[in-house]
Amino acid sequence: MSGDQSGGGGGLSLADLAMGFKLDPTDRAKAGPAPQFISGDGLGGRTLSVASTFALVGQVEDPIAAAIDKIRAAADKGDSRSQRMGMIVLGRKRDLRGVDVLIERLRDPDPVIRKEGTRALLKIGHNRAVGPVAKLIQDRDIEVRREAAAALGKFLDSRAVEPLILGLRDQDSEVRSLAAQSLVAVTDVQSREGPGAGATDYNAAATNLVRFTEFVAVEPLLQSLKDADETVRAASAYALGRLAAQPALEPLIAALKDPDDEVRAAAAFALGDLGDYDAVVPLCNALSDPEAGVEVEACRALAILNDRRAVPHLIALLKHEDLAVRGYAALSLGQLDDERAVNPLLYLLQDEALNVRVTAAEALGELKRPVAIDYLIAALDTGDFNVRIAIASALQRFDSSTVAGRLQRAMGNANPRFRKAVSFALGRLKDPAAALAPLTQALADPDEGVAKHAAFALAELGVGQSVAPLVNALQDPRPFVRATACEALRRMGRPEAGTWLAHTLRDPDANVRAAAAFALGASGDDNAADHLANTLEDPSPAVRKSACDGMAVQLGKGAIPTATMPLLNLLRDESSDVRKAAILALGASGDRMAVTGVLATLQTGDDQMVRTCAVALENLGDPMAIPILKTVSTVVEGTVTEAVLRAIDKLSGGRA
Repeated sequence: MSGDQSGGGGGLSLADLAMGFKLDPTDRAKAGPAPQFISGDGLGGRTLSVASTFALVGQVEDPIAAAIDKIRAAADKGDSRSQRMGMIVLGRKRDLRGVDVLIERLRDPDPVIRKEGTRALLKIGHNRAVGPVAKLIQDRDIEVRREAAAALGKFLDSRAVEPLILGLRDQDSEVRSLAAQSLVAVTDVQSREGPGAGATDYNAAATNLVRFTEFVAVEPLLQSLKDADETVRAASAYALGRLAAQPALEPLIAALKDPDDEVRAAAAFALGDLGDYDAVVPLCNALSDPEAGVEVEACRALAILNDRRAVPHLIALLKHEDLAVRGYAALSLGQLDDERAVNPLLYLLQDEALNVRVTAAEALGELKRPVAIDYLIAALDTGDFNVRIAIASALQRFDSSTVAGRLQRAMGNANPRFRKAVSFALGRLKDPAAALAPLTQALADPDEGVAKHAAFALAELGVGQSVAPLVNALQDPRPFVRATACEALRRMGRPEAGTWLAHTLRDPDANVRAAAAFALGASGDDNAADHLANTLEDPSPAVRKSACDGMAVQLGKGAIPTATMPLLNLLRDESSDVRKAAILALGASGDRMAVTGVLATLQTGDDQMVRTCAVALENLGDPMAIPILKTVSTVVEGTVTEAVLRAIDKLSGGRA
């Protein structure tokens, strides 16, 4: 191909590019115009989507300035649709230049524009928007008030408190509920993910916010606890707990008897936040609530209060018919560190509900009583992975030498499933001195599943001593074990395994070769890229794909891209999986020689392929791809559109 073809509407077509990539990519001046994407040829003639910035404001040098101009011109004409399109762009781009015009539009007579302006300002997130949005809490339009009430909770600014308190008195129950929920967010200075995780975590701004809101928000929230709408009462209870408002103690205790179960649950949650021991007895009584959700929140609150008066009540709940209640009761007992809880929790390791077994194991790990070790090991004999994870994690809480010795003895069990689980636990224990020998022996176990778990457990140990037994396993007569050893070595990423993995690329079994290729890419071996380049012509598609995947890892680490042409050749491979893997490897290479080939592959019309090409072009960083990607963005949908737009944004430096 030559530069002479650029005149008279010539240039490279996608068909030209697909014929072997004859363009000399080192001389961009000769390339002619970028290939044009033809709607309907490659992507099935899809209709235009207005999801892209390009579609909303056109092809412009500065989309932010164009959007601002579009909004103001449309406002003069009373064109609400065009205003909204411009606002969507400003919100998406999150550029501070858009704040002023968006604040202006909050006074537009059209409530739809006021709502869209609020949404865009929230996306930008600048604190200058708080005051103007706060004024909308008294807007004449209900939908605008709802939008403002919800948005103010996301700005996390203390100036939102007073307008939100006004919102608590709104005639619309949804506005009142949203205002109360936003107060929860604005005053949410404590982090609690579960029982016992209630430690206060203040930064300076949050501390000032609490001091302010204690004086301003408490009384209105106490009044809202009596609101006729149950969602308002519940949100108010949560907010009072987050404020740690001591005047709320008695009202919240009274709310434990509210006729609505959501309010009772919120009150229990809030009493845990409040941290007052006078709430212990009422919360223990709430453990007998007819609704499981209330009992769960009472369990969590009692764990935070950490008062052993709750222990007998929580033990009684371990026989509750609801599995969530049993589980949270177990977790709470683990936090209370009381000897009385051990035996009931051991019994719970055999619960019919797997989630309950998980929480029982976690609780026993928290209690750390040695009597539980053998019971936990015995409970490893389960087919559920989450239960095994929980038990292995619990065993880590005990003395490692004691646990390792008992696990080693358990490896002699006749049950293969149990031996698998024990191998897994040995690896999670991360005690190489105790685990290395039994796991090495287990690699030769007659059951392939046990050998697999032993290999992965050796990798989990994360020490150099694990490499030698795994390398030896590459000679195992069973292909499954050899492939598993490759995968274990990949997880370790040790360069000393590279030579052995390269040798395994000649294994007679294709699955083993594929595993070796992928592992070699992660090994850190200096010669890995060369070995993998030679494997790109393997007769097995699975091996070729794994070689591409390994190349992508190597190239992403900065290996010299010596395999660009072999990877380009794979763009014509009969396997779509191989083609996608080759495209990603080309993207990781950063070699702009690959751009024309990747662009050519866009014509396949396959959504997955288009998304893959977009990712690769984004990584290659050549602006040559922008025109085609812009056109593609108008004929694709969903996650494919997102990938294409992201590539355009990066390649244009955010100016497209």
